Amino acid sequence: AEGIDREQFACTKNLMLGEAIMGLESIEDVATDQAAVWLKNHTLYDEIRALAALTPEDVDAALPELLCADHSSTLRILKNTAT
Repeated sequence: AEGIDREQFACTKNLMLGEAIMGLESIEDVATDQAAVWLKNHTLYDEIRALAALTPEDVDAALPELLCADHSSTLRILKNTAT
């Protein structure tokens, strides 16, 4: 079977949902996150609903584009030898 591991997907999705819901308990986190999602023209609740609705099939369908070499970059950090 190709695609992502279904058990790992479920664990990761549940972890992310838990973190998103816990973040609603902090006024500072809500304010920061709300500002970020406002720029995308949606709400925190839209993001949580989208995550809750996400399926392994959605991720499998997105993987070819997400992992496309044309959409990636490499950063090389060189040690500064000048003193």
